[in-house]
Amino acid sequence: MSDEVRRVVRRTVASKDWGDELITFAEEQFAKFKGYTDLGQDVGWFALNEALMGYSSMYSGLCGLELIAKVDLQTAKNELQEFMSEKFMEARNILNPTELSASKWASQKEIEMYVHTHWKEEYVKLRNAVQEKELKLDVVSRLINGLSDYKFNVSRLCRNQEVECGYMMSNSIQNMEM
Repeated sequence: MSDEVRRVVRRTVASKDWGDELITFAEEQFAKFKGYTDLGQDVGWFALNEALMGYSSMYSGLCGLELIAKVDLQTAKNELQEFMSEKFMEARNILNPTELSASKWASQKEIEMYVHTHWKEEYVKLRNAVQEKELKLDVVSRLINGLSDYKFNVSRLCRNQEVECGYMMSNSIQNMEM
């Protein structure tokens, strides 16, 4: 990741506690991906064959990473939901005592806002954890999409090599006949 991109990302997530961790995670994943997909200057048969053979292991690794990211995201969402449910009940009991007539009770939205403000630190921490997990999953999904494009490009290069080889063979046969 370039320094300019890193500065923009840091500015964007400056208010979040997890900004540096997310940047590090993304940089590590992109560096691994680049290392696996770099064919170098000379794109010959062996380099293309290695790239095609390595595709399945890269894809499997990314699918495993995606599964882990999905499980982490679901866990974070569950923790936030459990927190909200528990605190909602507490807040409802505080804001809507049984002595008060039902027409004067606080609405669901008012109770939720009470939870967000009264337990702000815990709520923000859990909400940020969900956002972080969503962004990590997004990074992995983008890598998988990039890998699909990479496979297409390597397959196209292989096809070009086959056509070029066929052309060279037909030319050499024609030259031998002359």
